[in-house]
Parts: sequence; C-alpha cells; structure tokens
Amino acid sequence: MIRFFRFSGPLQFGILFLLIWLFRLPLFFTDAPLMWQDVKNLALGEKLAEGFLLYRDVIDSSAPFSASVYWFLHILFGHSLLALYIVSGLLLFAQAQAFKWICSSNDILSDKGDIPALVYVVVACSCFDFMSLSPAFISLTFILIALNSVFKQIKSQNNEGEIFATGLYLGLAYLSFAPTLIYLLLACTTFLLFTRTNLRHYLLFFTGFLFPILFCLTFFYVLDGYTEFVSQYLFQFPAVFDFKVGFDWKIFAFIAFPSVLLALVGIVRAVTYSRFIIYQVISQRIMFIWLLTTILIVTIFFKNLTTAFSLLIPFLAFFITHFFQLMKKKQLGGYLMLIFMVYNLRMLYSYTNIPYLNKSLINFNNQIVVEGAWNKKFEHKRVWVIGNELSLYINNSIATGYFDFNLSKSILAHPEFYVNVNHIYHTLSIDMPEVIIDKEGLLPAIMEKIPLLKNHYYMAEKGVYLTK
Repeated sequence: MIRFFRFSGPLQFGILFLLIWLFRLPLFFTDAPLMWQDVKNLALGEKLAEGFLLYRDVIDSSAPFSASVYWFLHILFGHSLLALYIVSGLLLFAQAQAFKWICSSNDILSDKGDIPALVYVVVACSCFDFMSLSPAFISLTFILIALNSVFKQIKSQNNEGEIFATGLYLGLAYLSFAPTLIYLLLACTTFLLFTRTNLRHYLLFFTGFLFPILFCLTFFYVLDGYTEFVSQYLFQFPAVFDFKVGFDWKIFAFIAFPSVLLALVGIVRAVTYSRFIIYQVISQRIMFIWLLTTILIVTIFFKNLTTAFSLLIPFLAFFITHFFQLMKKKQLGGYLMLIFMVYNLRMLYSYTNIPYLNKSLINFNNQIVVEGAWNKKFEHKRVWVIGNELSLYINNSIATGYFDFNLSKSILAHPEFYVNVNHIYHTLSIDMPEVIIDKEGLLPAIMEKIPLLKNHYYMAEKGVYLTK
C-alpha cells in the first residue's frame, strides 16, 4: 500500500476516494450511532430553516459558520443523519487532498506522492467526529488552508496577500469552532520566531482575522441580533476553554496512542535525517510547536476528547508521513500501515452494531445518545425542554428559542424581572410548544407571572406539561 501511494496520479486519487467510502460502509448498513452532537446539529439546522435567527431567536453558543452549514443541509436534505455522513465523507476527501497539496507544493516533505493524503484519512478514522460533520471537523478545512499560507509566508517573507489570507482563514476557522482561536496565537508565534514580519504585516494579519468577524457583526446588527451574537458567542470564553481537573489518560490512549506513537517515531526519524534543507527543518519545527501546543490545550481544557483529538489530525499526519516516507524497508512500512489502519477501523466500528465489537469501550464521555422514557411517549411534537436533555429532539422539533439551557437559564430562572417575563412571553407567543418538559422545576414560577400559560397547559405528570 505504501509503495502504491508513493506516486500521485488519477489511480491513487480514485483508490483513496473509494477507501473513504469503504471505511464508512458499516455506517450505512448497520444501526449507526447517534451522537449528542449530531442531535444538536440536526435540531439546530431544522430550527434555523424555519426562519429563526441564531442568537437573536435561538439562544445557543454554536459557531455561526457551522450553524449555517447545518441550516443549508437541512434545507437540501431535511432532518437527515445520512446527509451528514455523506457530506463529511466528501469533506474528508477534500481535506486529505488539501493536506497532500500543502505538503507537495511547499516542498516540506522528502518525497512527493499520495502518502500524506492516505495517512490523513487513516488517522482521521480513529475519531468518530470525522464520520459525522462536527464543527471541529468543519473548522479544520480552514486551519489547513491557513497552514498553507503560513508556509508560503515563510518562503516569501514579504507576501502581504498571504499574511492577510492567514488571518482571514483563521477567522473563518474561529467562526466554525471557537477553540481554534488558539491557532491565532500559534500563527503569531510562528511569524515571530521564523520570519522577519514587521508591524505592518502583523496589522494585516489581525485585519484578516477580524474581517469575517466584523462581517458577522454587521450581519447580525442589520438583523437586530448584534448584542446576542456578542454575548452568546464572542464572549463565551468559559465555554470555549472549559478547564477540567485531572485527565483521563486511559481514554486518550485508547483514541490516540497508535497515532501519537507513530508521530513520535516520525519526529525522531526526521530529526536524525540529514538530507533536509533548512526550509524543511523550519517547517518541521513549526508543525512540532503547533502539535505540542494543541496537545497541551487538549489535555488541560477539553472534556470531549474525540472532538479535541480531531484538532491534532493534521500535525500527527505530518510526522506519521515522515515515518513512512523515511522507512528503508518499504515492505515493513506497508504492514505497519495495514495494522495501523485495522486498529483505527476497529475502534471506529465499535460505534456500530457489528458483532464481537464491544461498544462500551468506545462510549466514553457518554457521547452516544441514550433515549429516555419520554422518547417513546412523544414523537413528531414541538417540544420545549427546560434543562439539558437533547434526546427528545431526536424525533421532535424544537419549540421556543431556549435551546442552550446554560445560556437561557439566566432568563428562565428569574421571572421576577419584568424584562425576563417579557422575553419569555414574546418567545412563546410566536412559537408555542405542544409539550413542555420541565426538568429544572422552573415552569410553575413562570406560570405565576404569565397566567396565559396556566390556561393553555396542564400538568400531565411531574415535569410534563401538555396543551389543553
């Protein structure tokens, strides 16, 4: 396999495309898992497709560009998990080709060929976020393009277009997945250490980064959602980097150990290889700094480790490619690649209902949706859930704009303030739910302030309110 992908051509291009879909076959022919993130993305896309505006009408901290993708997909395909799988497969292939193009066009690897694209796809298979269409996965597209601009800037030193483009793509990545904000600092550090970038170029860089953000600010200002966009997304830094105590090394090792091990060997092999030119050595140092910083951020702040691991894919793939390209025994490299691929696919297929694969090994962080008793009682209803319970949105639609309970709690938990009562009344008047699930016990106090709700709903059971 390694020998075949050492060359680049239409045959390698087609085989890699087929491999991506072969890897995904179990998702189409078995009961594919439903992740909490998928439920949220599909529900959000459906709500936005109904004409509601993110932040102003739908209280949520989702990134605007990613939310727009889910809105567009819902318009085209409806409430379809299959559409997410298909689009994510196409995007993975595009990212793999972009990664190969970055490596070959910038001469940052010893050989040119399709090995970088193959390695990128195989490493990505260890993370289920690449099977679905997560915001982190979407943002990696812009991170890769920004990396290409960084390498071109190192080559040219004074290319104003490239440094502006770097900031622009990092801004788009931030609007796709907020934690990618860390790459803004990494890009600045790269320019500071490895280029002679002057103050004017840094201003261009930050102008490029702010350009898409200012466009969003203008867009939401025109639609009267400026304040909500600022408060629910731009200023949600605790939600972006959620510090946690301790780190589950068992989980991280299960996901990343083979990839990290091969990457470490690749780093050692690259350092001891004496035929690299200075520019290639600088490129390796840049990728190492970005890899190390991302690992530190992941281990300190992230709770969802599969999403966090997806941010490591380009940097791990870079050094794993070094490992396979610099191996003297190509036949041994082919066997190692096969073993590496089988391990990652075994972990990926653990999500599905294929026999003899233990799903309990992979359901860390409780990422797979577990349906409750209410899911059997209510289907195809407009539901308002007061609390953190997304499973009800699997077969139901969101009613009201109180989607993210952590953000909307400041309104719902304080009906004693007139502004909050007015907000709740206005929201319910334009989007009345058929079912209200009150997991937090907040609705009785709201009903006391809005008697209209008492006349419209009755309590069917504790915490469950239905229309009369």
